[in-house]
Amino acid sequence: MEANEFRIGNWVEGVDGICQITEILKRGINVINPDDIPPHPYDWIEPIPLIEEWLLKLGFMQSNNMKKFYNGNFDWMIFVNDNEFAFYRHDEMNGDVIYLTTIEYVHQLQNLYFALTGEELEMNEPS
Repeated sequence: MEANEFRIGNWVEGVDGICQITEILKRGINVINPDDIPPHPYDWIEPIPLIEEWLLKLGFMQSNNMKKFYNGNFDWMIFVNDNEFAFYRHDEMNGDVIYLTTIEYVHQLQNLYFALTGEELEMNEPS
């Protein structure tokens, strides 16, 4: 992975498990992790594949049809089909649902959501 794919706050897989990026340096990435002191070199970081569990952790709610996830105000939706996660926006002006892109990894969802809304997706543990 390349440094320009990350933002501070992204969740990634490090050598010690799931961690959150706190600093991006030329020589590597600092992450929040109980056992971590030195920066992780970039080749120690792996993206986290997006799965339905992560959508719930990041505050999306599952609809009754079980294949649609939405944020609290229904502006942003993710449809799951054959393990593909398609990101849509609801257009309030005409009621259309507009396809934006397909997402593979958690950090891509975080980055896209921030770019579109200016807000971070907060990590929640599903109840």
